Amino acid sequence: MKVKIFILLFFGVFVFLSCQQEQTTTPVSLSNISAMISGAINLEYSGAGIVTTSTLANSLVLNLGTSKKINNQLCMLGIFIFFRDQKEKTGVFRFAERDDIIAGDFAIGTFDIGEGNNRKQFVSDSGIVEITELQGKTVRGIFSFRAKEKTTGEIIEVKNGIISFQ
Repeated sequence: MKVKIFILLFFGVFVFLSCQQEQTTTPVSLSNISAMISGAINLEYSGAGIVTTSTLANSLVLNLGTSKKINNQLCMLGIFIFFRDQKEKTGVFRFAERDDIIAGDFAIGTFDIGEGNNRKQFVSDSGIVEITELQGKTVRGIFSFRAKEKTTGEIIEVKNGIISFQ
């Protein structure tokens, strides 16, 4: 039951974000998120993206999303930080596991590769993100997480992650 609730919540974030974005920055041509990905997928990722915030249930959500074509495949890396007290803040946030019931602030990391029927979607199940600066649309920090593909169970490690939105 917990897994179903979490999955519905997770996909609700994406639906909600596509419908109600409160704040958006203009994408820039420089890299905003970079990381090394290994395991079922091996590549060096570096993509430009946007910072948005939204409200989901009782949480303020900071959405850090990027995308880039690598080897003719669309790749997207996202970090979503859920602030239960509705207040953005710096600090260390744990990536949630699918069965966790999180009482405080937490994060979810995603990595998608491919499109249509060839799309693989990896969702974090452990790791941390540390936000060292958060002021307006300026967000800086580091992250690493392990993620599992939602249908095949394949595993990736996302390491040496750097967040640099200005």
